[in-house]
Amino acid sequence: MVLLFLLAFIIRIIVAANTFGTWDMESVYIVADMLKKDIPVYLATWRYNQPPVWMWTIGGMSYLSDITNIPLSFWARIPFIFTDTGIGILIYKIAKWKKYQEKTAKILSALYLFSPIAIWVSSYQAQLDSAIIFLIILAGWILVRSEKITTHKLIISGLILGFSSTIKLVPLSMAPIFSWYLLKKMLVKKVPVLKIVISLTVFNLLLVIPLILVFLPYLDQWAGIRADVVGYKTAWGIWGTSLLLRRLVELVPGQIITDVVEFSKQQGLIVASILALSYLFVLIKRMSLFGMIFTLFFVVTLVSPFLAPQYLLWLLPFWLIEKAKPTLFIIYNLLSFSSLFLLFAEWQDPQFFVYLGNILGINDRILSINSFTLFSLSAWMILFFVIKAKRKT
Repeated sequence: MVLLFLLAFIIRIIVAANTFGTWDMESVYIVADMLKKDIPVYLATWRYNQPPVWMWTIGGMSYLSDITNIPLSFWARIPFIFTDTGIGILIYKIAKWKKYQEKTAKILSALYLFSPIAIWVSSYQAQLDSAIIFLIILAGWILVRSEKITTHKLIISGLILGFSSTIKLVPLSMAPIFSWYLLKKMLVKKVPVLKIVISLTVFNLLLVIPLILVFLPYLDQWAGIRADVVGYKTAWGIWGTSLLLRRLVELVPGQIITDVVEFSKQQGLIVASILALSYLFVLIKRMSLFGMIFTLFFVVTLVSPFLAPQYLLWLLPFWLIEKAKPTLFIIYNLLSFSSLFLLFAEWQDPQFFVYLGNILGINDRILSINSFTLFSLSAWMILFFVIKAKRKT
């Protein structure tokens, strides 16, 4: 098993050492240069839209680059290569804890470790998502691995989840799911109501206090934080439903279609509605904690018009932990990665995209068909999982 983890790690290192990455890596270099010049990052550029922890990490990686003469583009991906490999290890550990056979545990771990989406996001695109997903899984496993929720475990889990929100704000969406899981577990154990209230209050405070603390030194840059971190808006029309809508309005011009497209660009309203729908799903079904997280991420991936490609990573570990149709997991990966690869080729190197088109017959129509197939598969998968979900832990 160690060889499996080592091979996955080495593959990621090779990718990081031999590529520059994407537009996101350009942003890393911009931030590193600003830090060296003591320029207030949140006020000076919109290309940094995360809490400060990643900024501090970029500073540290930039220092390592200077003293080792190894490019920052390599060092900036190292933290996510470690956490990405760590996700594979956690999948294996949780599978063994769930009493899956050794062979099954290895296969589930390998499916993630060698997922082209996982390798792309952590080792090429240098996105933060593997770090937050690793911490979310770790926080959840601390709670589910034993019958009794002790104060010690609740505090450790809350702090880990809170730290993950200082990397990216996504883990804040886990608060209702973790709270609901804790509430159900404490009610089953007949914990006194006052203790339940105190426990849930402490847990949720631990989720937000680390975030408040890391932002305190940057209160003088609040205008930039409010605009680019709290008010972050991703691109429309590059993935999922928004890509399908963009293709639809090109193929079927008309006022009704145009109105639907314009409505879909109202990010605040749409995101709130999608989260509400996702929480409704997980609250009315009897699911495990990881099953609830999987459902939340899958519904968001399925219907949100504002997804960026790296968000495809979110649901993968939970899909495997829940052992929900591993064959479809492979198909989903292939469809997702093919769309991801072709979209990046179209954005970053149009000539290469044209070359692929000439060789393989790939064009915008093929991309649309691919996206529609992926969308249909996702819709079927999430409906199947939500209907069948019966696990309690």
